Amino acid sequence: RCGAPCWRTLAAPGCQAPSGGLAVARASYVAGCSSTSNVLAGRRYGIPVFGTHAHSWVMSFDSELEAFRAFAKSSPKNCTLLIDTYDVREAASMPLRLPRRLEAVGEAPVGVLRIDSGDLARGSKRLRKALDAAGKPYIKLVASNGLDEKKIANMELYEHAHFDSYGVGETYITSASDPVFGGVYSW
Repeated sequence: RCGAPCWRTLAAPGCQAPSGGLAVARASYVAGCSSTSNVLAGRRYGIPVFGTHAHSWVMSFDSELEAFRAFAKSSPKNCTLLIDTYDVREAASMPLRLPRRLEAVGEAPVGVLRIDSGDLARGSKRLRKALDAAGKPYIKLVASNGLDEKKIANMELYEHAHFDSYGVGETYITSASDPVFGGVYSW
C-alpha cells in the first residue's frame, strides 16, 4: 500500500474469462475490498456496487448533460460521473457547470467525478483547484485507467495528485504474461 488516502474498490469488467469478473469480484470482497463495479456480482453475492458509466454510455446520448442526468437518475446514491469522454481539457470546467445544472432541476447532486485519460495527476490538481475555488470541496475525484500500486504511488508521492480514490481493475485481474488490451474510444 502506498499510504495514499484510497478507498479500496475494485473494478473487474476486463477479466479474461466469462466468469472471471464474478470470481474476482467475490474473492476480492472476501479478501477485504469494499465494493465492485460488477453489477451482476453485486446482485449475486450481495457485494456493494460502486462505479461509474463507460465512455460508451456518454456517447449513446445526444449530449453529455443528458447522459449525466440519466446516470444520476439510475444511480442517485452512487453517482460517479466519467467526465473526460470528449475533451480532456474541458474536464476541468465540466464539474463547475454540471452540479449546478443537476441541482437546479432537483436531481441528486454530483458527488464524485472520475477521470481516466490524459495526465491524471495534473488533471486532478487542476480539477481540485477549480472545485475548491467554486466552493465545491465535497466533490470527490477518482482516477482509473490501467492503474496499479506503482502508478498510484508515483502519482501520490512524486506528482502530488489530488485524488480521493482509485479504481483498480485490469492490472489487478489479468495476468502480466497474458495482459489485457485496454482502450478508450470516442469520436
